[in-house]
Amino acid sequence: MISSVSSSSYVYNTQQSFNITKAQYHEQISTHNDITAKITIDKDGFYSQELNDLAGVSSNIKIHKTTLDQLTTYAKNTKSNLNPIQALSKAWNFFKDLVGDNIDPDKPNMLDFNDISKMPASYCSDGTIFGALTYKSYTLEQTLELNKLDGISSLSKGKLDIGRTNLLHSGMKTEVELKYFIEGTSQEFKEMTGVKYNKNTPKGKMDLGVLFASFIHHEVESNPNGKVKEVKNYYEFLKSGKSLEEYLNETFGDNYSSKIKKDFIKRSTTPSDVSGKAFDMLLSTIEKSSQKFFSLNESFIKNHKEDDFTKISNNFNFKVGDFLSLKA
Repeated sequence: MISSVSSSSYVYNTQQSFNITKAQYHEQISTHNDITAKITIDKDGFYSQELNDLAGVSSNIKIHKTTLDQLTTYAKNTKSNLNPIQALSKAWNFFKDLVGDNIDPDKPNMLDFNDISKMPASYCSDGTIFGALTYKSYTLEQTLELNKLDGISSLSKGKLDIGRTNLLHSGMKTEVELKYFIEGTSQEFKEMTGVKYNKNTPKGKMDLGVLFASFIHHEVESNPNGKVKEVKNYYEFLKSGKSLEEYLNETFGDNYSSKIKKDFIKRSTTPSDVSGKAFDMLLSTIEKSSQKFFSLNESFIKNHKEDDFTKISNNFNFKVGDFLSLKA
């Protein structure tokens, strides 16, 4: 049930309505799952700034109930064991790391096509947007290299995954395309929530809060259950020290790599000897890139825990594009 009190008021459990401080109230609510009963929502469905304070979200961002509902569902589906405030906090920190190279999320931002063009085209995580941001792809070359490494998902029947997600503007380069993206994303927010985020946003620009809401919406839509187990399996492969062919055969049965090679050749339109060499090159490329990735991030991967969402830092220490600099 939505509270009707002002944003400066506090609603307490009747058993605790006496002698409770603001700090105690915030401690109580920060671990409370029924957030909608505790924080004010305005007539348009936006939460008061109290939610931002509790979750550590910048004060210039407005959080709509639809966005928090999506995050709450996502947290349940991914079995992340996070309450709504924790989920929002984790997602915001992830988003800050994602856009922070060129945009300061802690300052009021009206984004134009130049801002969007400087953002990553895709990213990798350790399974959800509640965990660690492990890679950002900016250039076409980086994206193409990432495509090669991403092939491990199909080779393993989806059991291994690098945790990659493409952002919606991926592939858009021209001013016309990016302006269309801005207009479309703002319109999508209105259709999703039933209201405009900001009635005074200039034409051709987009509020950062709209971009954040869009990021949440499309992550939840494209990866509703996350990829935690699949990414963990990929990390297990990296830690095993085995070749990709050996790991696949041990995991999926003897001669698995031979079977998928035959299938690859069968589906190819090129001569069998050419497609066979292409498959071997694909396997080699994925393995070399994976080895490089592991060597750069060995400590993180060895200490990674599948369900440790409340302790994972969003900082992952390696240079953008570095592990994908290898050539096939």
